[in-house]
Formats: sequence, structure tokens, C-alpha cells
Amino acid sequence: MSGLTAVGLVVLVVLLLVHAPGAVLAVLGSVGAVAVWAAAQPLVIGVGIGLVVPRLVSLRWWRR
Repeated sequence: MSGLTAVGLVVLVVLLLVHAPGAVLAVLGSVGAVAVWAAAQPLVIGVGIGLVVPRLVSLRWWRR
């Protein structure tokens, strides 16, 4: 899925280079933001799971 996203972003940048060269810097900035978000997403999910799952387990353990 991330490979398809990267290909889509490259195609978008190439199309903008051809049709609207003035917008390339803004697009590259947004592509960079998307890349940072995509790279940070597994970390955010991992931290979320690490915080939520132990609490759910402890709640179930205390109810018994």
C-alpha cells in the first residue's frame, strides 16, 4: 500500500512539474509532510497499543 502511495505521489509531482511549475515547492512540502506522517504512523500505532492493551488487560484482571 505504501508503495502505491509513493508512486501516486511521484506521478502527482511529475504532473505538477509539467502543468504548474510554480506549485512544485508547495507540493514537495506536502509530500514531505505525508512521508513524515507515514513514517511515524507505525510508531504512533505501536505506542497506542502499548498504552491501551495493558490497561484493558489489567481491567479484565481486576474484574475477576
